[in-house]
Order: sequence, then structure tokens, then C-alpha cells
Amino acid sequence: MYDQIKGVAEVRSKFSEFLDGAAYGPEYIKRKREVFTVVPSSLLEFAIPYVFTISFGCDNTKSGRVYFTKNDLIPDIIGFGDTKEKAVSSFIEEIKDLCRDYRKNPQLYMIAPNRKEQVPVIIKASTILARNGDIRDMIHVGDV
Repeated sequence: MYDQIKGVAEVRSKFSEFLDGAAYGPEYIKRKREVFTVVPSSLLEFAIPYVFTISFGCDNTKSGRVYFTKNDLIPDIIGFGDTKEKAVSSFIEEIKDLCRDYRKNPQLYMIAPNRKEQVPVIIKASTILARNGDIRDMIHVGDV
């Protein structure tokens, strides 16, 4: 076994010390058959390279133009608005809703074939939200 893995009892007895170590690099906890990795959110965000590259579509309706976002990472997340900025804001709210949904039922995402590959993206977005960051940091507006 990797010598840096700590047992649950050891971590529990020295929790503050354990977290101090995790602030500078990964720490590992073994519980039953699973090994958990504890890393600071800044490292996690850096380690997960996903960025939403969005483009815009436009529909002309009776009341005017409606812009919508398109992306390849999670294609069913779409933002709408009467301006591109409002479409991006709507897109961000949809990402936040997805993160909340994931937190309520993460097991579903791990077994659903159409969601399993999206988990790292959702974890990165959730990590940004947990530290009160801006989801816009992981959005790149592609060629329009």
C-alpha cells in the first residue's frame, strides 16, 4: 500500500494537521475498500481542464430575436435571452441548477451513461461555486 495513505482513525485524531498538509498537495484517506483524495479547491480547479466553449444561435420570433447558447461539454445545458449577455447569464444559471441536482443525487450521475462523462465538468463548476468563484471563469465564447 502507498505509504502516504492514512486511515480514518488517524485522520480523525489529527484532522487539522491533515488539512494543513492537504493545503499543499493531495492527502489520501483509506476507508473500507475506497481511497479518498483530499485536495484544495484551487488545485482541483486547475487539475480539471474543462472549459465551456459556447457559441450562439439566434431565432427570430414575433417579439424579436432570441439568442441561445450551444456547447459541446453538456449539450443539453442551454441559455436563452434577448441579448447574448442574457443568454450567457441564463446558461450560467442552468449550470448552477445542474450542480445542485448533482449534489442531491450524485449516484445517478455516476451510473447514467449520458452523464458519467460530465461528472468532472460538474465537479469543477461545483468547486468554483463552493469558493464563491465565478462560473464565467470556465466559459470561453467561441467564434460567433
